[in-house]
Amino acid sequence: MRLVLISLAASLVAATPAMASGGYVGVGVTHDNIASSADSEGLGINGLGGTVFAGYNFDLSSKAYAGFEANFDLASAKVGDDSDAIEADHAFGASALLGFRPSDATAVYGRVGYQRARSTVVVDGDEFSGSADGLRLGLGVKTDLTEKLALRVEYNHTHYYGEDGADGLNNNQAAVSLVYGF
Repeated sequence: MRLVLISLAASLVAATPAMASGGYVGVGVTHDNIASSADSEGLGINGLGGTVFAGYNFDLSSKAYAGFEANFDLASAKVGDDSDAIEADHAFGASALLGFRPSDATAVYGRVGYQRARSTVVVDGDEFSGSADGLRLGLGVKTDLTEKLALRVEYNHTHYYGEDGADGLNNNQAAVSLVYGF
């Protein structure tokens, strides 16, 4: 019985037509691992977060596509307590995507883009916030669940630069998201 159900589910996914060119929106859960690459190398914080995004894809051929996407992420990565802490707040950005469809219902894609993040540092109870710009690179896999709904899993690496252009922070982010195409 289990084999029949697995076979049925696999055939439904494989028979679902791939999301064609057009717009989409999505929501997902993220895990952020933020680490310093500057003088304080070795400092790292982890946390769960969320992401919302919207984009548009253009077919380049029957198997390839390109697109663009805007995102907004909330993060909970924090180390320390109320008197001394480092905390990631949020980030937003835009990316260009290039993808390939090995099957009708599955796509593999890469991204390159810009990301701006805000973080907070608390020292002796005094709070300081700052923002940094970064280069975002990522890889992902998307599989269609229905004609309009897809599941995607991706890994993104963003390298944020300090105010003077020096090395700053790295964010290694894993995300699982639902995507609605229209």
